[in-house]
Amino acid sequence: MRPFEFLQLTLTILTAGGAMLSRRIPLLRPWLRYIAGSMLLATPLQLLIEGYRWQNVPTYLGIVVAIVLAWRQSKSSSPATPSKWRKTLGIVGSVMLGLLLIISTALPILFPVPKLPSPTGKYPIGTASFYLKDPNRDEIYTDDPADKRQIMVQVWYPAKSIIGAQPAKWLDRIDIAGPTIAQRLNLPSFALDHAKLTQTNSFVDAPMIDSTQALPVVLYSHGWTGFRTVNLHQSEDLASHGYLVVAIDHSYGSMITVFPDGSVAPLKSSILPPSGSPDFNPRFMQLVNVYAADVQFVLDQLALLNTGDANGQLKATWLKGRFDFSRLGLMGHSTGAAAITRVCATDTRCKAGFGMDVAAIGLSDDIINKSLSQPFFALWSGEWRDNNSDKRFMGMFNRATRPIYRAYITGAKHYDFIMISLLSPLASSLGLKGPIDGTRMMRLNNDYLLAFFDQHLRGMASPLLATASPAYPEVSFEGR
Repeated sequence: MRPFEFLQLTLTILTAGGAMLSRRIPLLRPWLRYIAGSMLLATPLQLLIEGYRWQNVPTYLGIVVAIVLAWRQSKSSSPATPSKWRKTLGIVGSVMLGLLLIISTALPILFPVPKLPSPTGKYPIGTASFYLKDPNRDEIYTDDPADKRQIMVQVWYPAKSIIGAQPAKWLDRIDIAGPTIAQRLNLPSFALDHAKLTQTNSFVDAPMIDSTQALPVVLYSHGWTGFRTVNLHQSEDLASHGYLVVAIDHSYGSMITVFPDGSVAPLKSSILPPSGSPDFNPRFMQLVNVYAADVQFVLDQLALLNTGDANGQLKATWLKGRFDFSRLGLMGHSTGAAAITRVCATDTRCKAGFGMDVAAIGLSDDIINKSLSQPFFALWSGEWRDNNSDKRFMGMFNRATRPIYRAYITGAKHYDFIMISLLSPLASSLGLKGPIDGTRMMRLNNDYLLAFFDQHLRGMASPLLATASPAYPEVSFEGR
């Protein structure tokens, strides 16, 4: 619950309680005006400073009832015995007000404004989003044969200053994206409207750090139904440590992609048939291949930007020369983890790969049978331990010719790798996440991610990659 919401609710409870007690304690009546006045003052301040969200509606209704009760009691000059009807009405009103106040307390707690963890690096963070269209690839997930593949990408980078810059939104076009994501989670369409109030740690178009030195690069690929900021805590944390981080919205596999002209590429559920059906595996492999092609196309465009080539689509001169592709890492979750594994197995530009619950059932045998020629870390939830993807990835683990690591997190489920825990403390009860604490999971994930890329892109050895860590006893770790 945010500060002014708490103040508003506290004053409402005091006003309502004072109104009900003042019948027996007349000395309270003069104070009711001051308490009620403070409550009325807190309401516009809450709306102005923190903003409206649907979770506060019961509080607003409670304020109306409390004001009526306070006004009636402050006008009364004697504790006259009420009629039976007025007494019954008072009891009913008090019960209703009590229920409203209980709901007013519960909703902001159960559906809070997501609060992102603070990055651990020394740099403030800038961000910028870009639109890309691949003229050489047909869009296979639309009905128009003339359509070409379109995607959105976002870059996070260490900034020298954030003075005067606007905070970035967690979700672009929340009016479109919010209802779509909420319905996917079986929630009412308005349930995530308050995500627009989320304060990120990134600032739009903030000036980049002055040094002309090229920076290590990490590219993120989300899972099926994900989106480019679904792991924003990781992107921001890496950027705060001096990395250039790039994330992709894989159109039609993303929960929703909104393009600059307002057009939308919604999730196309028909891409994947039901799991277990005869054509699931080939269709899933096709999806992984599309994701992988997106990754490689973005890398191509970043390379053109880096050299200042006029043929590039990314027009951001301040990023020219800042990408050090000799230190390029790829990371992904689920389908995206399979995609970056495929790229690492076939594209020498990949210098290190980090996959979270690698959906290896989407990798063809020719990829599985390859020996990875760069360091790779496969981080698994306990839920996916010994499943088909884990078993399929084992061959790559055993054949690796460079340092490779795998770890399993007890108490974690598949969606614990994304920011699902920030949406509601009910996420675990609803089966959306495992019993592991969400804040701890994000810290654990970030620590292993940073340790891996620091060691293999920057040459900074980390004890987390040497052996199992006593700091994280829930992690079963193995490296070779």
